[in-house]
Order: sequence, then C-alpha cells, then structure tokens
Amino acid sequence: MPTKFKKRVKVSYRDDEWTESNDGNCHEIYIMNQQTKSMDENIHHDEQQQEDLMESSSPRSQHPPIKKQKGFIRLEESNLDDQHYDDHLTFPDDIVFHVMQFLGSTFIWSTCVRVCKQWYSQACAIPLSLDFSKRKKQSIRFDVHYLNNMLNLTKLDLSSCIINDQDLKYLSNCGFKNNLKFLTLWRNNIGSRGAGHIASTMRNLTYLDLYYNCVGVKGAKLIATSEHLKNLTFLNLGVNPIRCEGVRALCSSQHVCQNLEVLKVGFTSLGIEGAKCISNCEKLQNLNQLDISNNTLGAEGAKYISTSVYLKNLTYLCMNGNDIGDEGVKFIATSECMKKLKELHLQCNNVGDQGAKYLSHSEHVRNIIDLDLSSNMISDDGATRLGTSEVLKHLQVLDLTRNKLTVHGVGIIRQHLSDLLYFHH
Repeated sequence: MPTKFKKRVKVSYRDDEWTESNDGNCHEIYIMNQQTKSMDENIHHDEQQQEDLMESSSPRSQHPPIKKQKGFIRLEESNLDDQHYDDHLTFPDDIVFHVMQFLGSTFIWSTCVRVCKQWYSQACAIPLSLDFSKRKKQSIRFDVHYLNNMLNLTKLDLSSCIINDQDLKYLSNCGFKNNLKFLTLWRNNIGSRGAGHIASTMRNLTYLDLYYNCVGVKGAKLIATSEHLKNLTFLNLGVNPIRCEGVRALCSSQHVCQNLEVLKVGFTSLGIEGAKCISNCEKLQNLNQLDISNNTLGAEGAKYISTSVYLKNLTYLCMNGNDIGDEGVKFIATSECMKKLKELHLQCNNVGDQGAKYLSHSEHVRNIIDLDLSSNMISDDGATRLGTSEVLKHLQVLDLTRNKLTVHGVGIIRQHLSDLLYFHH
C-alpha cells in the first residue's frame, strides 16, 4: 500500500484576530477528507467485485490465457502436437493442383515451388507458359539452364534474350522438349545449326517463330526435312536469308507444309522464283495467312500468288514493299482465287489511282474488311473511287497515310464508308 500523506488545510479569516492557523479547524477538515476518501475506496472495491464476478461467469474464464508475443504465435503453448499440426496444414494433392491452374507460370516457379516438396511436385505437373520477351534488361543474356526442371513447359517465349545455337542445343535436350508446343525465338542470334537442333528433337511443336535471326538456306532445309515438325500450323522465317532455295525446300517438304495455316517469309530474298514455288505448292491448301512482303516480287510475283489454286483459302495476304504497281493490284483484284480475302496489305507498292479503281470495281474483294494502301500514290480521285465503291462498303479498317490525299478526299471517304472503325490518312 502506498504511504498516505495527511493533508493539512490551513484556514484563515479576514479578521485580524484570526490570522494565525486554527489547529482545531484543521483537525476537523482533515477527518472529513479521510472519511470521503474511505467512501470512494469502498465504492471502487464493490465495482471491482462485480467485474470479477461477471468475468468468472464467461466461457473464456474456464481456460487459462495463452501468452502471446509480438510478431509471432507460440505454437508450443497450444494443445496440438507437431504431427497433428502438420495434418491440419497439408492440403490434398488434387486441391493444390487445382489451385495452381489459376496461377501464372511465373508466380508458380518463383513462389509456389518454394513452399514445400508437395507444392514443388504439383508445380512440375502443371502445363507451364513462360514469356521472357518483356524483360526490363533485354541486353543481358538469358541463362537457359534455369529451364531444365520444367518438364511440363508447353509454351516458351525467349524473344530478344540473346539466345544462340549452343543454347538451343541445351534446350533440345531438356525434359520438356516433347511437351513444348509453342516456341518463339525472334530477334536472337540463331543460325542454321540452331534451327537444326529444333528440327531434330522437338516432336510436338505447332508454333515456331524464328523471325529476325540468322537462319540460312541450310537451316531452312533442316526444317523442311524434319519428320518431327509435321504438326506445325504456324511458321515464321521472316528476316532470315533463306532465299529461293530455302523456300523451294520448304515447299517440297513431305511433312512441314501439310498442316500449315500461317506462313511468314517476308524479307527473305526469295524473289519471283520463290513466289512461284509457293504458288505451285500443293501442300499449302490449308494456308489461310501468307506474309511475303519485301521480296522484290513485282507484278509478276503478284500474279503467281494471286492466281494460285492452292492458295484459294487465303484470308490474309501481306505483300508490302514489293513494287507490284497498279498491274499487280489488278491481278489480285480480278482473281477468283482471292475472293476469301478479308485482310489485304499493299503498303509501299507504287500503287496509284488506277490500282484503287481496280479494287473498287472488283466483285472478288467484297469480303475485305481491312485494307492497307499506305505509302503509295493515291490522290483524291482514287480515294473517291474507294469511298463510293459498292464492293468495299463493309470496310472497317482503311489506311491511306503517306498518299496524296487532301481534305476533299478524306471527307468523301468519311461520308460514304459508314462502317469504318479505323481510318488513317
């Protein structure tokens, strides 16, 4: 108990005869203060007894409180032993597998595999899709050895990762080589030898993108003769020096071309003879997208492509930068084999008003909804023909940038082509 100090009260009166302290009065006031303080303590004691009684009647008072420390829970003070605690924290394998299917592959392999052995084993069973093309530091070479244990990798994008032939040799021996279906490797340092590693080991590829590498004629031949690439539906060899000889090897392949739906061979120096090989390839009947841009085809090359009976299922044709001129446009516009076209890109082809006229009057281009005629020589006259054309009234995308249009031509197109969603001029 703390020491109680007596509180002495000094009473003084105005009267001169009572200026000194009156001991009797001080004693009486001191007694009154002590009585008041005693009453307050009794009231406080009664209130404390009521609170203790209420707390003793609550269910929580039946168990001793568990001490907690800031920052963590002391599990050793609980009634669960270690085995019982582990049983409560372990999820069945099928639940872990089901949850992981809704997570991104990057998160699975950066976080989930570190939880426990069970989670690691389930992560290895999830079909994985990894995209390293959007790395912040693309100038740093990617180490492919990190991919060795990802057995169920089905989609891999290593674009701009400075991958070379030696890296592809390592990848071709990884455990996921038979499960991989999508492989994107554009803008790397891959040569013909690297293409050979892909062609000789990866059996289930359906999508192969080797855009902007160093694959030459030999690499194209290795791809063409591979029995493992028979499931390919997408092949991009654009910006690779495969030339006409490489294209000829692809078109004569017994396996690669039979299921192809998309073929991109722009900037490959294939020339007119390469276009002729493609137009005569019977195995390309399933092809619906062809990019043959920037290959100096001229009007003759446009004729081979547009009149091919094996390319009659094309819905997308890109012939940018081939200098086909108005005559080449005429071959495309008047060919019955091109009547399924929905997207036609003829950028930078020296096309004038006459070429626009051919397109505006042809019944075979009625299905086109995306037309790119940018970087040509079309004036208001050609724009008027395109805008007032009955067969092109369903256009949704029209690009006439870098032509000779004025405000008048632009106004006519805006006035008549009411379905346009994007008009670039």
